[in-house]
Amino acid sequence: RPVVPLGVGTLIIEHVAGGEAVLKIEAESEEQLENVRVRAPDGRRFLELERSDTHARGVSGLIMELRESSLDELRASYAEGAYEIRADTVGGRVAVGAAQLSFELLAAPELLYPAAHAVVPRRGLTVLWNADPEAVGYRLQLEQNESDGLVVNLPAGRSSFRVPAGVVAPGVETHLELAAIGANGNRTMVELVFTARP
Repeated sequence: RPVVPLGVGTLIIEHVAGGEAVLKIEAESEEQLENVRVRAPDGRRFLELERSDTHARGVSGLIMELRESSLDELRASYAEGAYEIRADTVGGRVAVGAAQLSFELLAAPELLYPAAHAVVPRRGLTVLWNADPEAVGYRLQLEQNESDGLVVNLPAGRSSFRVPAGVVAPGVETHLELAAIGANGNRTMVELVFTARP
């Protein structure tokens, strides 16, 4: 059967410093896919998704997050290296690609402000951290009451972010997550909770 390339696939580790780790898988294609198979570097089956109906539908990609575990459990369960991705297309061709898994992780960002459980001013809040010269970027997220109030991707070299007025409601616990992103896509995160003054 004719072979077509898949878009770039990724296997990314997200690790909270001192806490859980999760493996995220992503792949996409210009073709509609069905019966997606992923093989580990040693050839063993890693993941299989099969179409369960007879409709001529397919997926143009997939994004999956495996269950949370520890970094040690991920290392014990998954090998570093190239994972082969193969899928049948709705048009009868075979789509082939790969994703690289690496356990290389940057150090967790060092947050300078705010401190954990701090009460901060309502206005003019600036999150500060020490920039890592090896980070290719940062991802900052603020949540209140289980809603993603703000998610921002920041470039390499940044060490601060001024939170726009109105994002942080006063008197409500705010969850802050800051991730340093490595060249391989892996993210090492720190998390804390703070509250803005009423």
